[in-house]
Amino acid sequence: MKKKFLASGCFVALTIIALGLSGCVTTSPRCQVAVSNVKDEPVSDVVLTLGGVTRHTAPKLNPHSETYYEPTRVLSSREATVTWRNRDGETFSRRVTVEEKMGSKFRGKVYFQINKGDTVRAYVSPDKGSDEPLMPWGKPETWEGSVGFPGLPGQEDF
Repeated sequence: MKKKFLASGCFVALTIIALGLSGCVTTSPRCQVAVSNVKDEPVSDVVLTLGGVTRHTAPKLNPHSETYYEPTRVLSSREATVTWRNRDGETFSRRVTVEEKMGSKFRGKVYFQINKGDTVRAYVSPDKGSDEPLMPWGKPETWEGSVGFPGLPGQEDF
């Protein structure tokens, strides 16, 4: 009797944990934060601070590249400071505000872009609401499963 009760209790506990985890995965907002370098030279020692707390660091960002991190929830602070060092070792620090409003269910990317002239631009790029990948991996081609002979109308010659 005790073994049966213990086994059913473990099953219930594992079921609750599995349901809870799957709910977190499917219902939590997906927000990515990116720091990008659009300058023509690399920058180093990049630090992103949100609401006074360091949230992301990168030892080096090459020209026209970016680094990402995924916060556990949508940004709680819209005030950010981006700090970096240029090739000559000079340190820059720029404070910026994300102007766009993001609700608690926001899905998309928040960019902090280091520009030429050592300025920083913050902007938001919401997802279009689709989790489909940009590349068509996993999508069947139009010719798959169809019968075709070279030379027939609508068929390409091989």
